[in-house]
Amino acid sequence: MKNSRRRIEKGIFSAALLSLALFIGSCTKYEIKEDSLPAGDLTAPTVLSATPGNNSTDISTNSIASVTFSETLNTGTITSSSFTIKQGTTVIPGTVTINGTVVTFTPSSVFSANTQYTGTITTAAKDVAGNAMASDFTWIFTTAAVADVTAPTILSVLPSVNATSAAINTMPSVTFSEAMNAGTITNASFTIKQGTSVVAGTITYSNNIATFTPSTSLQASKVYTGTITTAAKDVSGNALASNYTWSFTTSALADETAPSVLSVSPAQNATSVAVNNKPMVTFSEAMNQSTVTSSTFLLKQGATTVPGTVTGSGSTATFSPTTALVNNTVYTATITSAAKDVSGNTLAANYTWSFTTASITDATAPTVLSVSPAQNATSVAVNYKPMVTFSEAMNQSTVTSSTFTLKQGSTTIAGTVTGSGSAATFTPSAALSNNTVYTVTITAGVKDAAGNSMASNYSWSFTTVTATTSGKSFSADVAPILNLCNTCHTHKWTPSSNSSTFYTNMVNAGYVVPASPTTSKIYSKINNGHPSSGVTTTQKNTILTWMTEGSKNN
Repeated sequence: MKNSRRRIEKGIFSAALLSLALFIGSCTKYEIKEDSLPAGDLTAPTVLSATPGNNSTDISTNSIASVTFSETLNTGTITSSSFTIKQGTTVIPGTVTINGTVVTFTPSSVFSANTQYTGTITTAAKDVAGNAMASDFTWIFTTAAVADVTAPTILSVLPSVNATSAAINTMPSVTFSEAMNAGTITNASFTIKQGTSVVAGTITYSNNIATFTPSTSLQASKVYTGTITTAAKDVSGNALASNYTWSFTTSALADETAPSVLSVSPAQNATSVAVNNKPMVTFSEAMNQSTVTSSTFLLKQGATTVPGTVTGSGSTATFSPTTALVNNTVYTATITSAAKDVSGNTLAANYTWSFTTASITDATAPTVLSVSPAQNATSVAVNYKPMVTFSEAMNQSTVTSSTFTLKQGSTTIAGTVTGSGSAATFTPSAALSNNTVYTVTITAGVKDAAGNSMASNYSWSFTTVTATTSGKSFSADVAPILNLCNTCHTHKWTPSSNSSTFYTNMVNAGYVVPASPTTSKIYSKINNGHPSSGVTTTQKNTILTWMTEGSKNN
């Protein structure tokens, strides 16, 4: 009986082994190859920018610190252990918060005055896919002697105030006068509306610039209004003094034109470049500055990437090396095709240029070569835009409404400053007063591309034109004369029997520039003797008088 049981158990065991062998063999038919699995996110997150900037000085003692990453992070990996601020070896107590790709450190108490601090993000920081940073990120900044109690302001907006023909795929942006607390730049404090309808979209912030990316393209031929509320605060906790609002009108078509590089500094193949130079690029149009970063604006010495930070505004961007370059060395700068304009169009291809550093450091202070209007000029148009030309390429981030000012007596005139290379222009927010003396000042706070400040402030004055009583009218006096021009040949300004439409066509085509009459095509042509016949001198003077009185649509 026992032997029979053993034989039965042995048979069962053998059958089980046979079944197992057959199962294992059949599994080979369904083998899953590793390379057939979908690929996951294997890209390590990187730091796009830090606030305060690396090696920055005079930082307010009541500032906060923030870092903008290339992608969204796993919030559980961003803690007071992976994001630290130290004074020497002493860890500064504080709290860490996250808003999208921006991580902010708020110290428990204000920083000490005139003290250097070091910020560090360790490789414990990971993205949502679990990828860690390739290496620790560290930067330093030094505090000022007093706290910052100055409210931030808006330096510029895109599309510009009252702009027309803005692309329907544009991404509105705002440039602030100083570093902001990214956690306060949200859909609640930065809104875009069409009428009373709020436009859906996302907000990003980098390098003092907040960008609104609509969820879908804007509607064609519509007026939109952008608003930044007083909920927006700088890194010291100062809020805007009041809400800032501007409007623009979209065009009928989307902007599908790729941006291009107009100019670079230093120039292609330039030699004897100062070792403390900051390479700069000017694009053909306003850029989405959140895409112009140290990942898309690179500087290399051979195959070695030079560390540094990128700042920009509008159509310009500047690369600031962390340390001085090496003398008598060739460097190559590259703008990659990942850089995008405000409508989302990328460069058609990478743009690269090279330059060679000098054997000695540039320690020469920049100077003012020329100004417009000229010193003590009179009868200056009330819609004139003062300009300055420096002796060399400037760090345009230092040429702002704080360092390039216009005053009437002790009253500061509101306006915006734009510039490129060695030139800068001040555009008043409103027309100036007639028969009034104005003073323009360039402070010693402006710096050249090598970081040298002007030796001292530079000021000059001019007097605006006396109010005229000619009362020249576009519809009654100017349009009939301009219609005479079409008896000779057709013009691109598209004349119309409706004077308002006629005026709009001329402005859109650049034949009339109300804000700067002397740059208008018609003004220039008439002053150069055109036309030689068919229009009398009196008729020409009528047009010029109307233009200098403001080129009004009257």
